[in-house]
Amino acid sequence: MTTKQSSKAPTKEQIKQNVKSPIIWIRLLYMALFVAFYLVAEILLSAMVIFQFLHRLLLGSTNDYVLKFTDGLAQYFFQVIRYLAFNTEEKPFPFTDWPKSGAKK
Repeated sequence: MTTKQSSKAPTKEQIKQNVKSPIIWIRLLYMALFVAFYLVAEILLSAMVIFQFLHRLLLGSTNDYVLKFTDGLAQYFFQVIRYLAFNTEEKPFPFTDWPKSGAKK
């Protein structure tokens, strides 16, 4: 669904229709949900960063599973931000598949 951009100011009737539209209020609920997911994902990323650092420090190499997961997490952040900023109508995970990792060793 794409919204039309117009240089004309909306009429009072158009504004009233927009405010009464359930679509935008449902989207607000999804946006609140994705903000919460984003905040949880930030905490998870912090834990993964610490773990990866300690793994590298102590074992001399990075953990491949963490690399792949954090790459997917970075793509998830991108998808969430695009949805929150109205760049896309496609809802991120859990409404779609988890982003695939493109990380290569």
